Amino acid sequence: MLDALPDYDQPHHLLVLRGAEPVAGDADPRLRGEAAAVCTDTAVVVVVDGDDGGRLTVPYDSLTAVGRRGDAVVLDAGATTYRLQLPRTHDDDAAVEAAVAFLERELR
Repeated sequence: MLDALPDYDQPHHLLVLRGAEPVAGDADPRLRGEAAAVCTDTAVVVVVDGDDGGRLTVPYDSLTAVGRRGDAVVLDAGATTYRLQLPRTHDDDAAVEAAVAFLERELR
């Protein structure tokens, strides 16, 4: 996962995402497979492994709001909303809340 980041972009939080449909929203990037999202100095980077995998980068300067709604971290980028689908188990609630708090601070 960290190999997918530029050398200058420091990772801060890592979230494991739901494998079947890791990202949903207004602009469905059609990524399917084992997935994780990392919050860096400049963006949220989603990396999906597998035949239908790929990478999605959402820069902080494009975000207007962030939050958690149920089993998803929601990134509102104005015309596009991304829902980072979390696993249905809530084993990492503290990690998710810490990542959301970090993202909220980045928007200020």
